[in-house]
Amino acid sequence: ALMGGTIQEGSPNGSFVGNFLVYDEDGGVPTLSLVDNAGGRFAISNNNLVVADANLLDFEVNQSHSITVRATDAGNATFD
Repeated sequence: ALMGGTIQEGSPNGSFVGNFLVYDEDGGVPTLSLVDNAGGRFAISNNNLVVADANLLDFEVNQSHSITVRATDAGNATFD
């Protein structure tokens, strides 16, 4: 789950967007990666979604963006 998920246009690169809450029923902490980063707009840093390229955040062009996150556990099982 993503807690948060909103960011203001003009926020600088590295700005916090939201925190991912992940659960692995086998225990452990899954590794997160972005399969779709909304055209380079976002990145993951320490289980947080952050702005990767602030120049691409333009509210007048797009009011929202979709991303796809992949969680990979210690056994190499994945969930998108």
